[in-house]
Amino acid sequence: MDPITIGLMGAGLLSKYLNKPKDIYHDFDYDVGDVSYDPSSGLTGSIKDLRGASGTAMGAGREFMGAYRQMLDPGSKYYQRQFGELSRQFGDIGAQGARQTNQALASRGIGQGGMAGLLGQASNRQASEGLRKGFVDVQNTGLGYASQFGGLANTAFGQGIAGYGQVGGLQSDIDARMLQTNLFNTGQQNLANQYANSGQLGLRIGNANATAAWGDSFSNSLFDMAGMSMPNYGMNNPVLSGQNVWNLPNVN
Repeated sequence: MDPITIGLMGAGLLSKYLNKPKDIYHDFDYDVGDVSYDPSSGLTGSIKDLRGASGTAMGAGREFMGAYRQMLDPGSKYYQRQFGELSRQFGDIGAQGARQTNQALASRGIGQGGMAGLLGQASNRQASEGLRKGFVDVQNTGLGYASQFGGLANTAFGQGIAGYGQVGGLQSDIDARMLQTNLFNTGQQNLANQYANSGQLGLRIGNANATAAWGDSFSNSLFDMAGMSMPNYGMNNPVLSGQNVWNLPNVN
C-alpha cells in the first residue's frame, strides 16, 4: 500500500480516536417546594379557652360532689353544725319555759315539788319531742340539698367532659392536617429523588452506550486498516498449493 493511503488512513484513525465521546453530566436536583400548616391563632385561642372552661366545669363538679357527700353523711361538719345549733336553741327554750313556769307557780304560792315537778317534766318532754322533730327536719333538708348538689355535679361534669371532647376533636383535626402536610412534603421529596436517580441512571447508560459504540467503531477501523495493509496473495496467485504456501516470500 502506498504511503499516501496509509497516511490518510492513519489521519482518519487519529481523528476518530480524538473524537472519543465525552460523558454528559447534568444536575437533576431541583428545589422541592413544600407546604406548611400552622393553625390560626383564633383556633388555638379557642381551644385554650375551651380547655380552661372545661377545667373550671370539672372543678365545680368536684365541689358539688363534695357537698353532695356531706349531705349524705350524718356525721359531716354540716350536720354537726346544724344539730349543735338546734340543741342550743331547744335548750334555751326549755330553760326559759322552766323559769317562766316556776315563776308562775311561785306567784300562786306553789313550791318546787308537786305540781311544779310535773309541769317541768312535761316541758322537758315537749322540748325533747321538738328537738327530735328538728333533727328529722334537718336530715330531710340535707337530703334535699344532696339531690340538688348531685344534679349540679352531674351537669358540671357533663359540661366539662363535653368541652374536653370538643378540644380533643379540634386537636385531632390539627394533627390530621399536619400529618397530611408532612406526607405531601415527603411525597414531593421522594418524587424529586426518583427523578434525579432516574435521570442519572439514564445518563450513565447513555454515556456507556456511546463509549461502547465508539470503541466498537475504533476497533473496526483498526481491523480495516490492518486488513488493507496486508498483502493480498489471492489476487496475484489465484491457486495456491501446499508447496506454494510454504514457499511464500517473507513479508517481514
